[in-house]
Amino acid sequence: TLGQAVTINNGITNSGGINATAFEGNATAIQWGANASSGTISNSGQIRATGAGTAATSARAIDIAAGGSLTSIINSGSISANRNGTDGTAYGIYDRSGTLNIIDNTGFIGVTNGATLGNKAIAFDLSANATGVTVRQLAVAATATAPSIIGEMRFGSGNDNLLLQDGTVAGAAIFGNGTDLLSLSGDAVMTGNVTFGAGADTITLAGTSQLLGNLDFAGQASNFGLAGTALYRGSLSNAGLAAVTVGAGTRLDVTNLGTVALGSLSTGAGSTLGVTIDGQ
Repeated sequence: TLGQAVTINNGITNSGGINATAFEGNATAIQWGANASSGTISNSGQIRATGAGTAATSARAIDIAAGGSLTSIINSGSISANRNGTDGTAYGIYDRSGTLNIIDNTGFIGVTNGATLGNKAIAFDLSANATGVTVRQLAVAATATAPSIIGEMRFGSGNDNLLLQDGTVAGAAIFGNGTDLLSLSGDAVMTGNVTFGAGADTITLAGTSQLLGNLDFAGQASNFGLAGTALYRGSLSNAGLAAVTVGAGTRLDVTNLGTVALGSLSTGAGSTLGVTIDGQ
């Protein structure tokens, strides 16, 4: 997809293995070039990049160049990056075109050694998108391997949705300036901080879901609601205009030390509010 314009009318389907490896260099498994256009990549196999090692290098499982066009990625397999060495950045999906607007995951997306790389481990970077993206981690059968995302999740300036119905997410979510939605349901568990930009944003937790990480509401008039037996644990910042609803049977464990300013707080029967006491 480098060179002349290429249009693939019926998308790309991968059920095998696409792998790229480099040592102290760039490794890209799928390079979607500036003149390439298609609707979907559907992956039930493995797309994997292993590389980087120096500050200027990266490993990218799927890289969509500016000027390219790809609408959606449907993944039931593995889209993974692994960083070699002591420096560089690993990306599961890097969309520089701003055209990707749907990611559906029932497999794995992210950085296999992401737990040790901090913000150099990026599950997906969609920050070029200005029209809005929906990322869905869908429920799978009880006998199937639960889906997962590992690494930082970066959104753009549109109205973005991160919808987690099942499995686990380990990584920070960084939203832009749109009206954004973070929704956890079923038994989904997300471990990572959440940062919003300008816009009236919404967080909903339902079922037995858990959100474990700090929330920054950016001083916006946002809504945060818990239902079912959901759990939130973390600190709340810039939440002076946020409306928080702690439904019956849910738990809100706020780990701030000192006063927490909220726009409003509503609690249901049998809900639990946790506080952190500094013993110093």
